[in-house]
Amino acid sequence: MDDGKLEHIGSFATALEAEIAAAHLGAEAIECSVVKDDGGGAFPSMTGLAGGVSLVVSESDAARAREILAERES
Repeated sequence: MDDGKLEHIGSFATALEAEIAAAHLGAEAIECSVVKDDGGGAFPSMTGLAGGVSLVVSESDAARAREILAERES
């Protein structure tokens, strides 16, 4: 990702769902990061209580990333 600002583009119930979405974005050459708070993997069941799993991309890629994820859901 470039040095610009990051933008939240989606929330997911599980890390697996977020990683699948990230793979779709990666296939379209959009770099992203999966952000989760699960105690470093020690408490994966706590992810939902901590607000789920977020996907962030560079601000400049956000619109295209949202389009790709919307196409994936339809």
